[in-house]
Amino acid sequence: MTRRAQIADLLRTRLFTGLHLGLLRHQGRLPSVRELARELDANPRVVLAAYRTLAQEGLVELRSRSGVFMAPAGRRNHATADGRSDWMVDVLVQGLTRGMSAPILAEGLQRCLETLRLHAVVVECNEDQLYSVPAELKRDFGLETTAIDVAALDQGGRPPALLRRADLLVTTPFHKTAVERLADSLGTPKIVITMCTDLFTEVGRLLSTMPVY
Repeated sequence: MTRRAQIADLLRTRLFTGLHLGLLRHQGRLPSVRELARELDANPRVVLAAYRTLAQEGLVELRSRSGVFMAPAGRRNHATADGRSDWMVDVLVQGLTRGMSAPILAEGLQRCLETLRLHAVVVECNEDQLYSVPAELKRDFGLETTAIDVAALDQGGRPPALLRRADLLVTTPFHKTAVERLADSLGTPKIVITMCTDLFTEVGRLLSTMPVY
């Protein structure tokens, strides 16, 4: 990974974390190129190139003679940043092969999102994750969620009824093998998620630079 890409990744994490923690706001001023160059011991041109990368993603705005600012809310170019346009095209093509035009596909998808409630069961052993992961899945994705301790999986060799009714199983890498085996036996889709350690890294950095109340 190039130095520009490394700095762009670091800044991207800081921006998302700052917004999440309420330390940054949309259209707010960001550190200057010179300030970041000193902090990161990097060439100012490389820092500027990293900022330009984020500007192409719609995360920041480079204003001549004014500096660098967070972009307005909703400005981010998701197709460029995440490559989401590729799988959206795949979905459209699959719909067309089934005789569904783009407007009909969009209408059907909207109807499903409004009426179909998917139930995800989070399988974990950590009390914090048993609480926080279901809450995030419900808040961010609109899923109905339930949590179950991994210790409850071995009850007479038969999965609890809650798991048999699940539309999706969610776990972390620590229990990947057990949950994948369970999901295969139930014929239920599964997702293995990773925790956002970047958030804690950024919080640790901020604790050393400002007072906390």
